[in-house]
Amino acid sequence: MLCVEEGCPGKINLEKPIRLMTSCHGGGNFANAFPCKNCGRLHWPNGEGVIGRDEKRAYLIDGKVTEA
Repeated sequence: MLCVEEGCPGKINLEKPIRLMTSCHGGGNFANAFPCKNCGRLHWPNGEGVIGRDEKRAYLIDGKVTEA
């Protein structure tokens, strides 16, 4: 799969799942997301880009999940 980040020619690294918390209502729900090999943008298994609660895009940069 290709990265959805505008202008990024990268591919999603499906071999490096990143476990993200998807609910904060006491349920402790988690889901895997996958980083772009080029820019670090995180993607859900269906290829959509991960967006945080504050509507910012999520990235994996230097091993840490960050938003931009």
